[in-house]
Amino acid sequence: MSCPGPLLAAKQAITEVPIGGILEVLSSDPGTKRDLPLWARKMGGHVYLARLRSQVTGEYS
Repeated sequence: MSCPGPLLAAKQAITEVPIGGILEVLSSDPGTKRDLPLWARKMGGHVYLARLRSQVTGEYS
């Protein structure tokens, strides 16, 4: 999925995550690594924990 797909998917999925839960996002779109932390900070109440890049697929999570 290319931008803004991963961010839109995260916005939808976060509604299903219980308080204290973790949402993992897998994306190969380079903009996701910038967009998700900004969105979490903007929304308040969310904490962006980490960005990991798969050595195999190149995806960030």
